Amino acid sequence: MLTVIGLGNSVDQITKEAKDKIEECSEIIVKTSISQTYSFFENKKHQTLDFIFEEEEDFDTLNKKCAEYVLSKKGKVCFCLDGDGVSDGIVKEILALSKTSPKFIYGVSNIAEMKKESGGALSYLLYTATEIINKPHVEFDRANPVFIVELDDEFLSSDLKLYLLDKLGDEEVLFFHKKWNKIKVSEIDRQKYDHQTKLIIPPKPLTEKERFGISDLVEIMKILRAPNGCPWDREQTHQSIRKNLIEEAYELDDAIQKEDLDMMTEECGDVLLQSVFNALIGEEWGEFTFSDVLSMLCLKLIHRHTHIFGNVKASNAAEALIAWENAKKLEKAGKGRFETVPSALPALIRAQKVMKCAGERKDLPVSGKTSNQWGEELFAMVRQMRSDGVDAEEALQDAIARYIKENDVD
Repeated sequence: MLTVIGLGNSVDQITKEAKDKIEECSEIIVKTSISQTYSFFENKKHQTLDFIFEEEEDFDTLNKKCAEYVLSKKGKVCFCLDGDGVSDGIVKEILALSKTSPKFIYGVSNIAEMKKESGGALSYLLYTATEIINKPHVEFDRANPVFIVELDDEFLSSDLKLYLLDKLGDEEVLFFHKKWNKIKVSEIDRQKYDHQTKLIIPPKPLTEKERFGISDLVEIMKILRAPNGCPWDREQTHQSIRKNLIEEAYELDDAIQKEDLDMMTEECGDVLLQSVFNALIGEEWGEFTFSDVLSMLCLKLIHRHTHIFGNVKASNAAEALIAWENAKKLEKAGKGRFETVPSALPALIRAQKVMKCAGERKDLPVSGKTSNQWGEELFAMVRQMRSDGVDAEEALQDAIARYIKENDVD
């Protein structure tokens, strides 16, 4: 029978229940000799997992091998480790691999110490350093402290530094090795490390941040739309900002054509803002929420990428596009063939999409004219229409409307 024993953060914190259980065990396994409680075992027959720590560099492999070794022992086995005995990667692997759940004797969590350093925070986020690196799009809630544990070597700390520089900028964090110190994010990979090394990212007000996430954008827009917010932002509706999105999309397109990376960065943000703006207006009116927007988008990506998330095969971009179009047809079954073409599109783009839906390209012979020749003819037509007092955009939109009316049958 395996018992996992949390030893707390010092020898003084080892409970009587833990001591009594250790005396009963025929096999005592201590996670590592490099710990705050190891002196308790110096005069007892025991073994550590240090030999596995010395062999393995990858945390996932390390935790699994340690767990397998502990579970291979027979009889009354105690696995002893600092902290509460639960918040540890090896213990998570033991629970995943074990057919029968071990008994637990809990100790004082090292999270308690981190909470104390954070001013007694009631709410917090907890990650291992490896979890952070393996999930690069994790977004921190900076209203509460973030605790990062198991930062035990320079390679992991280097990856974590790069991650946090992108997420936070070069902010000040609390770093623990033997004692707590304030350091900059850029200094994380220049410290000393062991399995007890950890850090705390303190909470930070919105107006003091250097870097932001999507939740910050939503929060800013909610502040601007609040009763005491910005008068202009509060007045906007779906209709009033409709043209803004079109303008921002064209500006992003212009930035892409110019290959201006700074401009692209800015304009991507402006397009994103329009989506969030409309979502929050929808939320205020009980129409839909930002969560609805994200959920619909993710479901669409999953459902239409049947060659990734389903059984369809696609070995190149052309086959992938066919798979996407086929999935889209299934979604739109029962609707008119032109119903998915937005009426707000510029006339030329809309005309091309309508003809694509109608399969016109397959029915007409190839003219042999070049792009330049077609462009000159089109320009000459617009020039003549202007001379005749005809708005080219309106005329083409009217022609599209008539075409759809005559041909919109399944």
